[in-house]
Amino acid sequence: MSIYLFANCWNELRLLPYFMRHYDPFVERFFVLDDGSTDGSVAFLRGQPKVTLIEANRKGGSYIEQTQAFFNEAWKESRFKADWVITCNIDEHLYHRNIKDLLRRCQRDGVTILPAIGHEMVALQFPSTTGRLCDEVRFGAPAKTLIGPSSSQNKIMVFNPLLIEEINFSPGRHQARPSGKVVYPARVELKLLHYKFLGCDYVVQRYAELKTGLSQLDLKSGGGYQYLWEARAIRRHHAIVASRAFVVVEAGWRKDMQLYLSFLPFKLASPFFYVTQFLSRCRRTRLWKRILPLRQTTP
Repeated sequence: MSIYLFANCWNELRLLPYFMRHYDPFVERFFVLDDGSTDGSVAFLRGQPKVTLIEANRKGGSYIEQTQAFFNEAWKESRFKADWVITCNIDEHLYHRNIKDLLRRCQRDGVTILPAIGHEMVALQFPSTTGRLCDEVRFGAPAKTLIGPSSSQNKIMVFNPLLIEEINFSPGRHQARPSGKVVYPARVELKLLHYKFLGCDYVVQRYAELKTGLSQLDLKSGGGYQYLWEARAIRRHHAIVASRAFVVVEAGWRKDMQLYLSFLPFKLASPFFYVTQFLSRCRRTRLWKRILPLRQTTP
């Protein structure tokens, strides 16, 4: 069974080793669109024997439109070559305990397209191991429990390039309108582990970096608006994700309990956070006069 992977990259040297260690055991060929990385990502990718590097030159055009076009068209070259294609970002790790077995079963059952349930993974600090991220950063919040950009991480991740005619991804691949022989599985078994919140310091630095990559076209369209957040807002969102997270990748009850306890302060703080946010909103919208009257007027 042959699996091709298509990904986009911009200054991802910190995550690329984890990305390759995760996907290399089951992916036959990688096709990576690099948008002018300056941190050593290009040299790293050129040193990977399975990787075909595609160097982009958008000349001030939209980064979001460029990647949308890449994900909608590049995979078509894999027809009659690959049984399955995976589309993802460098910080998106597709997880299943035995993904090859799952894809063989899908082939046997006539399934042609597989969605994944999104999880916003969270860590207290950036990982420092030489293994896989899914073995170290195992705590995450389901995308459906979050708001803003984190709420749309349920995505189409894998499909049959021969039987799917068009995938029609929206910007960011948050939605798709596939055409051709579209057959979904009876239940969703894949997990999308989105490794964005790998410690507050990392995500603040990464958002500031990604902000500089947005073109004027991207800014006008509202794409990547979260990269414009101030550090305080980013840290607050990190805390929200941590407060709603649970063990996504199990490793035994003892290790799982230790992991849960490390995030207990975020969970204990969350009720206070939501109450203060609610009262703040009431004051801004003057609803407090209806909910918490501070005085009574005499007729």
